[in-house]
Amino acid sequence: MERVGSCSYLGPRKGRGAPLNRPNVSEGPKESSADRSENRIWHRKKIRHSFWPYAVSLMNLMIGPATLAAYYIYAHMSKLCESCNSTASWYKFCPSVIMTIDFACSCHTDRNDKEDFTTPSMIAKLHKIIEQLRMLESRGVSFEPQRKAEAISSLKHLLYWGFCIPTTCCYQYIFRNAELKPRVRVYQWFMCPGLGTTHLIKNYWVHMMLAGLFSHCTSVPIYIVDDSVVYFGSCPHVTMLAWGGL
Repeated sequence: MERVGSCSYLGPRKGRGAPLNRPNVSEGPKESSADRSENRIWHRKKIRHSFWPYAVSLMNLMIGPATLAAYYIYAHMSKLCESCNSTASWYKFCPSVIMTIDFACSCHTDRNDKEDFTTPSMIAKLHKIIEQLRMLESRGVSFEPQRKAEAISSLKHLLYWGFCIPTTCCYQYIFRNAELKPRVRVYQWFMCPGLGTTHLIKNYWVHMMLAGLFSHCTSVPIYIVDDSVVYFGSCPHVTMLAWGGL
């Protein structure tokens, strides 16, 4: 995947089932980067060492509330994910945070977000839930019908697609001079080529998707100032900040 701009991740530092070492103030830009599949913290080396404790706190503060949405929208995933319900594992649903500045990328899928290892157990649990609900139904025991419909729908979702950690993204265009805001037009899109969808990114826009299942990309922005000056990629008057959880 090709990308431009700054991008930082924060996530578990050790594998599933192993104790989680939390970041401390001694860690910073000199820490060697590693692939996300190894579940370690990594970030761009542009972050100053002295800023690292503040950066960790800021990322958790901003991204924590955004990540909570996934627990409700994809309730069947959050409740049935095998490692989330194990006291022996620190691995959680949506365990990582991401923050970017003036970010754009080429089309890709986040293959590390697709957690095939837990899909069979989640499917087995849903089969058992549906079986129990049908047994109650046959015996005339009353229960909320919507629960059965939700279980069947959740099962179909996992059978069709498998299990993937959802990604939540929030966007904000920060203007260095508030007076320039009405004079600047921004054109930047979030695209899912495989689905054939394109969405114009707007200020404070939020979206959630299964990034390991669908190809996607964020286009390079176009900034038009006073209907005369055009900036492609970056603009001296605007910074695009995006953050989310995955």
